[in-house]
Amino acid sequence: MDTNNHTSETTEPTRTSVSQSDSVVSKSSRRSPQIIARRVISGMSWYGLEISLAVLGLLITSTMISYGIFAMFNHLKGLQGDGSPHFFGEASIWVATTLLVWIPVTVLLYLRTERELKRYPATRERLIHKIMVGCYRVMMILGVIAAIFVALYVAIRIILGIYEDASDGLVRIVLPSLVVAALMSWLARVYSFQARSAKKFVGVFAAIGVVVMTGLFVTGVPRVQEEVRDSRAEHDLQSIQTSIEAYYVDRRELPKSLDQLEDLQKTTKNRIYRYTYTRSGEKRYELCARFAGKTDHESVGYPVDDYTAYAAFSIHPKGEKCYKLSVGYSDSYDDNKKYDDSYDIYEDDSSPYYR
Repeated sequence: MDTNNHTSETTEPTRTSVSQSDSVVSKSSRRSPQIIARRVISGMSWYGLEISLAVLGLLITSTMISYGIFAMFNHLKGLQGDGSPHFFGEASIWVATTLLVWIPVTVLLYLRTERELKRYPATRERLIHKIMVGCYRVMMILGVIAAIFVALYVAIRIILGIYEDASDGLVRIVLPSLVVAALMSWLARVYSFQARSAKKFVGVFAAIGVVVMTGLFVTGVPRVQEEVRDSRAEHDLQSIQTSIEAYYVDRRELPKSLDQLEDLQKTTKNRIYRYTYTRSGEKRYELCARFAGKTDHESVGYPVDDYTAYAAFSIHPKGEKCYKLSVGYSDSYDDNKKYDDSYDIYEDDSSPYYR
């Protein structure tokens, strides 16, 4: 009996020490970075990512819709105006493409988060849900405040007579600002009660986005095409003028037609039928082109009605524009003339290149 008791007494501490060592190993393994990372990943759900992307999509789409509303009102007033911004062109295509991508993504993510909230109502108490919803409400409220401020500011300027064209400021700025303020306030209010009106919210939101996107495409694409065509015309006219200068240097005469210009680029030759060339003298000629839009550039020192060797092709009205040009090369160059190298001028004050 004593032997057995002694054996049991000796083995009990051994078991205790083993269990203590196991617990130490278990605690150390729980604290390892790999185990912690695995537990964090396994404990995460897709809801946090989905609601973050959904709110981001709502903010992006709301901003693009606001831009589109301003663009639509500016289109109603006209593309040209004193001090009015141009909302058409590449920017409109970019905004419309952004809406084309983000509208379906936002709707899909919103519906998924709404489905998650219906299945697990306690999700509304999660920190990520409260943060994202709060951020969206704050951004919408700031948008409403900014839109109202812009509308009131321009309205006060109109009342005081500071704004020159009252109707221009009213249509281009005041009215779209009020529409944007009403839209953002509605979005913030409905989103706050999304549990009761989720389908209404997502349906109206998507419909507004599609309407604005379609309007931007319809009005923006023709504008881009006009800008591209006018830009090509300006480049072609510059190339034609340079080629005519080179032709005159080689032959001492102006070409009879543009078909004689052999050094033009192929793309310019393919569009040469769009331009009219008329000789007005030994060194004078006119180049005419038809432009789709008017430029806002001011003529800086360029003669308008006189012939010149320096043409500002980027300055033109809408419609046909004829540029009066003259070759800059001078026939008065004489190798026997005395040249002063110290001053880099001719003694008779004539230039071998330009008059």
